[in-house]
Amino acid sequence: MIVKRLQSLGLHRLDLLCAYFVHELDLHTLQHAPALLMGFRSVARAPLLRDREIELDNLRRACNGLSTVAALKAAAVRYNDSALALTHRRLFRIDERSLAIKPRFDIVAPELSEALAALKTPHTPDAHDQTLAESDKPIAIHVKFGGESRRYPVHALPANLPLPRAHETSRPPQRRHLIPWTDLLAEASEMDAIDERLQSPRRGNWQQRLQSVALHSIDNNGDFNVESTLNLEGLKHLIGLPGAGKTTLLMCLLRYLGSRGLKVAVFFPSIEVCRQYLDDLRRYDVRAGLLVGQSRETRLRHAHKLAESLATGDPLRGFGTSCDSAHLFEGVCALPSLTEAPNSAFGIADSFCTRVLQNPVNDNTGKATSDGTLKRRLCPVWSLCGYTRAAADLPNANIWLGHILSADTRVPAHTTLLDERYFELIARSFDLVIFDEADRAQQDLDRGGIAELSLSGHDRSFHRQVQRSTLQPIASGQNAVLHGVEYAQLAIEIAEFEKLNVALTHAILRLTEDLRKAFDGLLMSPLRIIGDWLSPRRVSSLSDDFGADPQAQSKDALCELWESAAIQAFQLRGTRSVSVAIPADVTMRLVSAFHMSAEEASSLHSDLCQLMTNWLAESSLQELSNLVKQIARRLRDVRRVSSEAEAQQLVGLLLPVTFTILSYRRLSPKLSDMTAQGLLDPVRIDELASRSLLLATPDNILGSLSGVRFFSTPSQRDPLAHATDVQLQYVVFAGTPRLLMYRLHEWIRRPNGMFDGPAVLLTSATSYLPPSPAHHIAVPPHYVLQRVSPEREDVAPSMYEFRPIADGHVSDSPTFLRFSGERSDSVRMANLEKMAFALLDGGLTDSQLARDCDHFDVRHGIARRAAFVVNSYDQARRLKQFIDQRLPAWRGRVVAVVDDLPDVGPTEGYVTSSRVESLGDDDAWRLLIFPAGALGRGTNIVFTSGPRLRDAALGSLYFLTRPHPAPNDMSLPVSMAARATLDFDLCDDDSVSVEEIGKRLLAARRQAYRKVGRLLRRPLYARALGDLFEPFTANIAVSLLQTIGRAMRNGCPVQCFFIDRAWAERSAKGEADTETSSMLVQLRRLLERGAASEDPKEAALYRALYGAFLDPLSKTKGLKVAFAREDAHQDEPWTDNPLWVADSPIQQEAGA
Repeated sequence: MIVKRLQSLGLHRLDLLCAYFVHELDLHTLQHAPALLMGFRSVARAPLLRDREIELDNLRRACNGLSTVAALKAAAVRYNDSALALTHRRLFRIDERSLAIKPRFDIVAPELSEALAALKTPHTPDAHDQTLAESDKPIAIHVKFGGESRRYPVHALPANLPLPRAHETSRPPQRRHLIPWTDLLAEASEMDAIDERLQSPRRGNWQQRLQSVALHSIDNNGDFNVESTLNLEGLKHLIGLPGAGKTTLLMCLLRYLGSRGLKVAVFFPSIEVCRQYLDDLRRYDVRAGLLVGQSRETRLRHAHKLAESLATGDPLRGFGTSCDSAHLFEGVCALPSLTEAPNSAFGIADSFCTRVLQNPVNDNTGKATSDGTLKRRLCPVWSLCGYTRAAADLPNANIWLGHILSADTRVPAHTTLLDERYFELIARSFDLVIFDEADRAQQDLDRGGIAELSLSGHDRSFHRQVQRSTLQPIASGQNAVLHGVEYAQLAIEIAEFEKLNVALTHAILRLTEDLRKAFDGLLMSPLRIIGDWLSPRRVSSLSDDFGADPQAQSKDALCELWESAAIQAFQLRGTRSVSVAIPADVTMRLVSAFHMSAEEASSLHSDLCQLMTNWLAESSLQELSNLVKQIARRLRDVRRVSSEAEAQQLVGLLLPVTFTILSYRRLSPKLSDMTAQGLLDPVRIDELASRSLLLATPDNILGSLSGVRFFSTPSQRDPLAHATDVQLQYVVFAGTPRLLMYRLHEWIRRPNGMFDGPAVLLTSATSYLPPSPAHHIAVPPHYVLQRVSPEREDVAPSMYEFRPIADGHVSDSPTFLRFSGERSDSVRMANLEKMAFALLDGGLTDSQLARDCDHFDVRHGIARRAAFVVNSYDQARRLKQFIDQRLPAWRGRVVAVVDDLPDVGPTEGYVTSSRVESLGDDDAWRLLIFPAGALGRGTNIVFTSGPRLRDAALGSLYFLTRPHPAPNDMSLPVSMAARATLDFDLCDDDSVSVEEIGKRLLAARRQAYRKVGRLLRRPLYARALGDLFEPFTANIAVSLLQTIGRAMRNGCPVQCFFIDRAWAERSAKGEADTETSSMLVQLRRLLERGAASEDPKEAALYRALYGAFLDPLSKTKGLKVAFAREDAHQDEPWTDNPLWVADSPIQQEAGA
C-alpha cells in the first residue's frame, strides 16, 4: 500500500526515510536507521517510539532491503546518481560516507507531507486487479508445446456457471473464549452418541477418555492446580504430557467451536494428520476444510503420499480404492479437455486458474471488443473444478486444517478482492488459531527463513534467468536497450557474473575427488574455507572433546587479510596498477598473529590485492592457473603447511567463491530496481517463505549471512556416469518467520492503541526445553494436561542400557561396533549389518532380541515387539533386505518403514509412515525397522484388541545409530539465529534514543555471531562443539524422547538399548564419560539441572515432562559417568569479518 503510494507521488523511498528522520524524529543521520527498519517490536515499543509502531511498519515496507548500514550507503549512491542524471528530483542531501542527511529545501514538499501522513495508516493488502471471465463469452488458453506457442479456444462451456464463494470477512471476530470443562464433557457425550447412531466400527469413547484427564495450571510455587475453565484469549501455551489425551481434547474442542460457528485454523505437523482429523470432524457434523499449498511440487507430493497410503498393505497396490478426502487432492485442470490442444502438451499439475484469455468488455456498450486484444482473466469454471476443490471448499468451512507452510499460500483471487496470503486472511478474520505440536511448527517456520537461491546448474537458476531476461534478447537482436547506460552496465555485470560462475564450476570440477566430496553440500563462505582448510593447523594438548582452537586469532587475521584484499581488488578490477593502503586493524592482526613487521604485512596485502585484480581481469585459463599458483606461494608464510597441489586447489576454489558472492551482491539490488521499474521480468529466488511473511516478521538478527554451496550429480550426457554436473546454490539468512506464532494475537493495532488478533493456542508435549533453540517455546506454559490418575500401577520400571556389540572380526583387542562417526558409507552399513546379525542370530526363540522381549513386560502371555532405530529410510530398507537374505528365520517377521514403497517386487514387509499405525492390527511381525523421527508425533502403534487393548505394541527399542545431522546440516545454526532474534524481539527495551537502540541491536548481533559463526566456520561434528554441545543435544533429544515415547503409550514401560558405540565412546573403553563426550550424559545432565532448578515452576515442569525418561536415564546400565565439571571450552575471540557482517564494505560494493 505505502509502496504504491510513493510511486503515485513520484517519490524515492529515501525521500520518505530521510523526511521521517528529519521531520518526525528530529534526527539528521541515517546511521542507526537499520535498527528501525528490521521490524523488531522491542524497538517499536521502546518509550521513544511507542506511539509510532504503525509508522515504523509502513516505513519498513517502503524501505525493504535497507536494513543495514551498507545497504543504505549503496542506496544513497544510487539516489545521488539518479539525481545527477536528472531522472529524479533529489529532496535531500545524503553523505554517502557518514549517512548524514540535510533537506535541500526549507519548505516540506506537499507530496512528502502526504507520504508522511500515509505512514500513519495501518497496512492492508493491496487489491488485486484480476476479474472473472464471463462464461457466456468466448475464452481461450495459451499453450506452449513442441517449440510452438498457440492459442486454443475453449469449447462447450456451460453459460450459467456458479460464481465462486468469497471468504467472509465482514463478520466481527470473537477474540476471547471461556470454555467450561463441563461443556467439553457434554460435547464428548454428543460425539459418543453420534458413534452409537452411526454404529462406527471404531468408536471414540470420547467422554470416558476426556474424563480421565484434567486441565491444570502451574503456580510460581510449582504446584499444579485443576482448572474448570479453558481461557483462550491472547497467546496461550498448553503442554500435554505424554499419553495425557491431547488429541482427545483437541477433537472435543474443535467440535465445540465448530458447532457454534466460530472460525478456527489448526496447523498440524503434516497433511496426513490433517486428513485424519478432517475425516473424523466431518463424521461429527463439523464443517471442516483442508488448507493445502497450491504449487505444482506441493500438489504432486501430497498426491503421492495419499497414493502410498492407499497402496500400503493392499495386494492391488491401491487400485480401485479411495478415501473420504481423496477428492481434495485431484490434480487435473478441466479446461484442456475442452480444447483441441494435444494431451501431451499438459502435465498433471498444469492449470489455467488465472490464465484464461478473453476479449475485454467495452465500458460503453457492455460488449466484448473485437480488436483482437485479449486480456488475462480468472477461470469461470473454478468453483466446480476438481483441481481447486480444496481451496473452493474453504469459504464454506468453519474449521480449517493445514500445515503451517500452507498458510503462506496466496489466497485465490476468485475468493477475495485483496492480494493476500492465507495467514493474513486468518489474522484479520478468524477467532482462534491452534498450533498443534507447536515446536515442530516453529522448526518448519525457521526453515522458511533461509533463502536458497539456485545460482547455476539448473533450468530455473539465477544464471539461467538473467540470461533469458538480458543476454539472450540482446543476442537475438533486441539490443536497442543498450543505448541506456544503466542497462548496458547491467549487461556487462551479468556477463562478469556469468564468467565467475563458470570459473567457480570449473574450480569445483577440478578438485580432487576427496576434496570435492568434503565440500559437497557444505556452506562455503570465504571465512569457512580459510578457517577449515587454509589457516595454520592448531597445536594443542587439549582433547577434541573440548573443541578448543588455539589458532583462532590466526584464522581471523588470515580472513581479514583475504577479504580486505578481495574487496579492494573487486573495486579496482580492470586496472593493472593497484596502489592501496592496508587498513590499520588488518595490519595489527597480521603482526600479532604471524609475528611479522608492519612493512611485511603491508607488502603482503598489496601483493595479494594486485594478484587478485589481475585474476579478475584475466580470461586465459593458463594465466588464471599461474595467478592461483602465485597467490598460493605468496600466502605460504601465513597459511597451513600442506602440499602445494592442495593449496593451489583451495586457493583456486576460494577466489571464485569470494568474487561470485561479491558479484551477486552487486548485481542483486540493480536487478531489483530494474524489475520494480518494469524493465526486467522478476527473477525467481528459491525461498520457502513469501515476501509477505518475511515482511510480517523481523529480519534475522544476523543480517544477510550468506555463502555458496554446491551439489554434484552424475552428468545426464554421460551414459557411463563418469562425468559430474554441478549445481550452485547461494544461501542467505532471509528472516525469522517463527515470530508469526508469537505475533498473530496482536496482528492489528486499533486507532485507540489497542492490539487485536485471533486468540492463539500453542500445544505440544515437548515445547518446554529451554536449552533447545529449535523446540523451546518462548512463552511459559499456561496449562498442563495430565491424567487424573496413573494409567496403570505396579508396572515394571523402564530400563535403559548402553550395550555396544563387539566386532567379531577384530581379534587383537576388544573393539565395539560404531556407526555414527565412521566416514565410509560401506563401513557404516557393514557395522549396521553386524549389529543386526548379533541381535537376531538364534531365530525367534534363542536370539538376544527374542530373550530381551520374552523377559520384559509380558502380560496375559502377550509379549511386546521390538524395533531397530536407524538414521534414514535407505538404511531401514537395506537392513531389512540383509535380514531377509541372511537370517531366514526372521523372514516375514520384519517390517521396514520407508518413504516410498518399492516400485518393483513385493511390497509385503514395507510400510510408509502414514500407515504405520495399522501394524497394531497385525500379529505376524516381530521387528520394526524405522528411522528416528519417521513415526510422526501422535503416531502410535498399539494393540487394538484383546487383554492388552491400547497398550504400546513396541516394548524394546534398539538404537543401532546415534542421531547426528549431516556435516552440512543448517538446522542448528538456523534455530540458534532464530532464537536470538526472538529473544531480542521479546525483550523490554527502555532506550531513550535511536542511537542507544542501535547500539543494543549491534551488541545482540555480535553475541549471536559469536556462537553461530563457529557452526558455519566448521562442519558440524559433535566432538568439536564445546559448549554448543548442549543446544545440539537438546535439539536432537526431542526426537529421541518422542521415539522412546512411542513405546510408553498407556503407561507401559520401555527398555532401550543403545547399541552404537558412539553413544558413549569412553564407556566402551572402560573409562568415564562426561557431558562433552557422550550425548547420553549430556542429556542426563541437562534434564537433571532442569529438575533441580531453583525456580520451582521450572523444576516442576521438568519433572512432569521428563521424569519418566530421567529416572531410567540416570540408571543407564553400562554407562560410566564422571563427576560434573566445568566445560573447558573457551569462546573464540570474534571479530567482524567483511564477508561475514551485513554492515560491511562488501554490501557497499553490492550497489556500486
